Amino acid sequence: MRGRAGRGFQLLKHAYGKGNAWGVYYLGTCCFYGRGTRQDYGEARKYLEQVDWNNREAFYCLGVIYGRGLGVAEDIPKAVKYLQDAKDFPAAREELLNYKKTLFGKWVRRR
Repeated sequence: MRGRAGRGFQLLKHAYGKGNAWGVYYLGTCCFYGRGTRQDYGEARKYLEQVDWNNREAFYCLGVIYGRGLGVAEDIPKAVKYLQDAKDFPAAREELLNYKKTLFGKWVRRR
């Protein structure tokens, strides 16, 4: 990809390759949304699962990836946990509306 976003992504990826993980959140969101690189949910998950602080957007992205089975096997309980961890992130609240708990306590997708 060209432009500033593409150059920024390449610089972050280079730093990550040298052992500097401070930009892992940015790499993950770039891959999730396709900013500066092609959209790749598998790569996004790889980076976002390394985020080691409470980051609402990272949790939202992971919730979407697991809930929709994007590049991974669908795992609705894991998706709901990530979306709940995103707390007041507006897109996460909206995404949570797609799931419900059954009478037996199992999370499922609303039909």
